[in-house]
Amino acid sequence: MIDWQADAAIATIVSSVTIVAGAIFVVIQLRQAARDRYFTITANLFEIWHSSQFQDDQLFLLHKLNAVSWDEFVANGRGKRAARALHWVAGFYDRVGNLIRNRLIREDDILPTVGGFAIAVWQRIEPIVQEARWRENAFLFQNFEAVLPNCRECYVPAAADIREATVLADDVAAAGGKAPGRSGCRGHTGRQQATERQEDQGCGAR
Repeated sequence: MIDWQADAAIATIVSSVTIVAGAIFVVIQLRQAARDRYFTITANLFEIWHSSQFQDDQLFLLHKLNAVSWDEFVANGRGKRAARALHWVAGFYDRVGNLIRNRLIREDDILPTVGGFAIAVWQRIEPIVQEARWRENAFLFQNFEAVLPNCRECYVPAAADIREATVLADDVAAAGGKAPGRSGCRGHTGRQQATERQEDQGCGAR
């Protein structure tokens, strides 16, 4: 005699196991697809960043761009190499910023490589970009600016030394040529302070 209730129970269990196994398989496939997409995105970014054309344009902005205002840039660089370099390099960092802000890539996977250069480029072009926002495009390179690391010394340790020297010079000038006593940083170099700051607060994007 066939026990229909037992057969139904077994069929239900088998069906449930099949559904669970199918769901697990789908989850595994989705995770693998996400990893593959992440690898593809980051690999393409690093390929662009390491290309000779990108590096040439980046070095041009850092060392050969003469314009310090939007008017000078338009007069001397619009339609020329300066314009191409600005939009190519800053546009790349803006795209990186967009990907980070939308959580498609992790900042700690890419900023350790490009962070120092991104800061240097932004400091060079910031006056031009700020004027361009006021005159032509209010949203120009906003993602680029938004993901610049808060802790500049984490990426450019020498910046701490420069800042300390500048502050000390200002203090000496304010004190009439006499070096004032300074508390809180005695015995610590800018590099040491940067290391301590990195341990205490880390390097994050704004």
